[in-house]
Amino acid sequence: MSVTIMGENFNPVSRTIKYNGIFLVIDTDGNITGNNTSGYGLYTDDTRFLSRLELKINDTDNIVLSSSTETGHSSVIIATNTPLTDYLDPSKTIQQESIQIKRESIIYGAYFETITVANYNLEKISLKLDLFFEADYLDIFEVRSISPLIKGVKMPPVFDDNTLKFSYLDTTGALLSTEIEFIDIKPEEINGGKVSFILNIEPSAETTVKYQIKLKSTASFPEKTTAYDFKEAFEKLRYEEKKYFESTTDIISDNQDFNELLQRGSKDINMLITKTYYGEYIAAGIPWFSTLFGRDSLIASRQVLMTNP
Repeated sequence: MSVTIMGENFNPVSRTIKYNGIFLVIDTDGNITGNNTSGYGLYTDDTRFLSRLELKINDTDNIVLSSSTETGHSSVIIATNTPLTDYLDPSKTIQQESIQIKRESIIYGAYFETITVANYNLEKISLKLDLFFEADYLDIFEVRSISPLIKGVKMPPVFDDNTLKFSYLDTTGALLSTEIEFIDIKPEEINGGKVSFILNIEPSAETTVKYQIKLKSTASFPEKTTAYDFKEAFEKLRYEEKKYFESTTDIISDNQDFNELLQRGSKDINMLITKTYYGEYIAAGIPWFSTLFGRDSLIASRQVLMTNP
């Protein structure tokens, strides 16, 4: 089956985070590029609930310095700026690499992201931070370019009470929704799926933009694991990971590369473990096979009996 690579500024290197039935596939910039059929997106129930998530500062892309999804459930992406013009004072130039943009995201019943913008200039600066959201509600086969015989009805996005909401009525009558709630700082402007913030940052200071995305469907059981915000999600996940690794056998050799290989494998298995209303299983792979495949799940489970029966 062929997969067409599409999208403006497409990056072939992807990053993946997952917790239970929700998973995210992004590029190294932390973006889901628009108009892509390469698998980027935020998914649950074999459906892409978010098909675009892009960040721009003053209408420009950032320079990525580091990009990590080490835990499997969260990501940290650190970037800096290209040469910019101050948003409110066009006569003022902001030098390249004088701003840090840190994107921290985590999945725990919902998707949480905190964007921290730090100003290392000697004077106050003004920036426009844009976030672009889209939701196409394609199922996993449609993402892989298999056209359905009939399609549901996608509704225009609605912004109300600090929440941007996308909705879709599928062919079975189920209502699917993607609810993006902005926390602390209210957007300056909403235009369809484009959300804009004006940031005025003092020298040697920083400001944050926080939001969370809830994925809902009237055809699914609600998520049992939830958190109020990014901090609570991080603390709960850290506790769960601690319990998991305490119950998992440590295998240590005199070869550091081999040790890191085993640790990475253990983290990946922990990420692929999916807890559902009916029980637990190891998902076969992300993004195309993040579900219960009897053969793959059984083989993987038997292979890790030694480390965590």
